Amino acid sequence: MSRLESNLKYGKVLGSGHFGDVLLGTDDVHGEVAVKILKQRIGESAGEWEARKVGLLAEGKRLSQAAHPNVVQVHHLLESPTNDEILLVMEYCPGGSLQRRFELGPMQLEEVRRYSTEIATGLHILHTRGMLHRDIKPGNVLLAKRGGAKLGDFGLVTDGLVLGYGSAAGYRDHLAPEVHAGGPTSPGTDIWALGMTIYRLLHGSTWYAKAPPPCSIIPRGGFAKSLRWLPHIPDQWRRLIRKALERNPIILYRAHNHRIRSNLYIARA
Repeated sequence: MSRLESNLKYGKVLGSGHFGDVLLGTDDVHGEVAVKILKQRIGESAGEWEARKVGLLAEGKRLSQAAHPNVVQVHHLLESPTNDEILLVMEYCPGGSLQRRFELGPMQLEEVRRYSTEIATGLHILHTRGMLHRDIKPGNVLLAKRGGAKLGDFGLVTDGLVLGYGSAAGYRDHLAPEVHAGGPTSPGTDIWALGMTIYRLLHGSTWYAKAPPPCSIIPRGGFAKSLRWLPHIPDQWRRLIRKALERNPIILYRAHNHRIRSNLYIARA
């Protein structure tokens, strides 16, 4: 792990989350970057922090190897001179996240088709490299300079934390039934979260908020059959999302004309 480099400069705060703040930054090599600051927690002993830093370093190395146009690139990890901060230096996506688009209302079908295809492609890359995302939601889909969707904020979530911070921003709505029941995360649970993300983008926050909280239904099973749909959502989209929300689905990808009906096939494991 490198020490904090003097040429890394901070700018405005881009966002805050469970793991720390994200700031806009610049460095001599990559220009504008996003910098996630991971700090020693209040009450965390020096030994516990050192152990967590080892895990962060290992995870950072893995994340930096997940290079793909639909995955936010992790450039490197830096450690502060005071030893109480780890800086995850990443690609900066100036378009922000899809959370804002979700809050504005239902997105156009063709737009959701394009973003969904890109998200699924990035997720496939992570899975083929033995990685899980564990936190797929509109707020973690970032838009690059040219508008392409990239999966971000991945890799630092562990199974030990999934339920522990699940109340934030409706995250429990994105947990598959097996996780609610205490089971582990898997590629299938990422797919569940992808299905929930697509559903939310198609319907917008106002419609989504009118339905009963998904986290109150999911643990009981049969959640896919309870979904309420806006009238304009085509049957093929409804079938796609229901398949994603089956227990333990698998997902197969095929690149063809960037259309979700052609390159995103979902079936039960």
